[in-house]
Amino acid sequence: MHNLRNYFLCGHVHDEAIVECKEWTAVEEITGIMERTPDWMPGLLLRADGYETRCYRKM
Repeated sequence: MHNLRNYFLCGHVHDEAIVECKEWTAVEEITGIMERTPDWMPGLLLRADGYETRCYRKM
């Protein structure tokens, strides 16, 4: 979540981040940020999925 500091993180549920952003922001832009390995945990493999919606819904 710290890596998403340039976006409006309006909530999180367990392992989900709820981000409000401009309509033209690609889901891959957000998931790419979420997949970055933290400096303090080299070798950690991360993968993120995402979807766009106008209101929050549990998938």
